Amino acid sequence: ATEAPATETPVAPVETTRSTTEEPVPEGSVVVGYYYEPSEMLGTMRMVTPGGWRECMDLCASNPFCEHFGFWPNDDGCMQQGNNVTLKKSVCPGGETDCTGLHVVTGPRDISNKALWPDLSAVGLIPTEPVKEAKQELKHEEALLHAAEQQTATQQPDQQKAVAVQESAQAGGLSPMLIGSILLTVLLLGGVAAFGYSQGWFGGGVEEDEPEDSDVEAADGLSKPLYAE
Repeated sequence: ATEAPATETPVAPVETTRSTTEEPVPEGSVVVGYYYEPSEMLGTMRMVTPGGWRECMDLCASNPFCEHFGFWPNDDGCMQQGNNVTLKKSVCPGGETDCTGLHVVTGPRDISNKALWPDLSAVGLIPTEPVKEAKQELKHEEALLHAAEQQTATQQPDQQKAVAVQESAQAGGLSPMLIGSILLTVLLLGGVAAFGYSQGWFGGGVEEDEPEDSDVEAADGLSKPLYAE
């Protein structure tokens, strides 16, 4: 019997790209197929996070300067980004239909902070409803803050004028009410003094005229006869 020639056992190609992550990404807060540029924040380096995009997010949250993360599931690579970044859409090179960039997972350091969610409108796409709501809330807060600043700026000149008037009155002398009280007190004291003087309280009363001695003697002489016997 003739033995069949030996053949090589076919080897399945090693997949260089696998699913984004076992844990599905939450809609709106984390996106797939987008990345931030520059992709690496100064002072950081590419790390490996076998726990998936959530471990990468936790790594970013542990860095006070990190605000966004990028997770590449093909090799569990994790990149940290700061606040001065631009969101880009991943495109495969050479017209390929599948590449590692299409599976990159990008999100904020804290998925509960809607202000840090990826803004798809920055790359020409319509943002999701949660992102719209977050932006509307942010604009509303900014409008309230601006209105409060304007109100404070309007009230400050009035307060400064009131303080200036008060300081001017204090520097210029007595208030009108106090001046009126002083004048009234002076008039009352003057009236009392005049009345007291007329009553002789101060030794200045009018004294009755006493008859002169000559008049008394003349009266006495008339009572006596002209010629004495």
